[in-house]
Amino acid sequence: MQETVRDAYEAKPERLLAAKYADFALGQFLAQAQHEDYFARTIFLIIADHESRVSGAETFPFNDFTIPGVILAPNVGPYLDERVVSQIDMGMTLLSLMGFTGEVPNVGQNLLRADIIERAPMQFNNLFGYYDAASALFVQLAPQREPTLWDIKDHDTLVNPGPVTTEHDRALVERAIKVENLGPAIYEEQLMTREQAHLTRP
Repeated sequence: MQETVRDAYEAKPERLLAAKYADFALGQFLAQAQHEDYFARTIFLIIADHESRVSGAETFPFNDFTIPGVILAPNVGPYLDERVVSQIDMGMTLLSLMGFTGEVPNVGQNLLRADIIERAPMQFNNLFGYYDAASALFVQLAPQREPTLWDIKDHDTLVNPGPVTTEHDRALVERAIKVENLGPAIYEEQLMTREQAHLTRP
């Protein structure tokens, strides 16, 4: 049965009304877009930010940051990518889908490649997190506090918090710090300019 605006407004609980209507409006938009000339030459990215209710002051709310992302593009068939990736990878992936080649000062990865590093940096208020899928470790960085390492268990749960002790731990924390500071550094040094980006148009 086709959903209507009335159906969207009757969602329960009430806090889901905005999300329910957004889903309805998005569906209507895509249904109409399929009949437009631009649809066959447009790449659509639909991605979330985090869960609807996120809380946590001392510990990063890790399990609230597992989000869906959908890319609709011409000549790209259905495919489920189950790797650990991040929002910051979307820009580089879209550039690749559009046929651009070259280099851009950006920490994101092109998800069309098979040799990416499975990791996910994330930010919540003053807490910065970096999840390394290979080691199943999560680095938490917070102002005026020492870095903390967590193990990731089933259902995206943080367990066994501890200090940085091994060389591997220190290397992981160093990588997290670099990723956290790269974005602000690129912006402050004005590196994301047309002159700094070496891209070739298709």
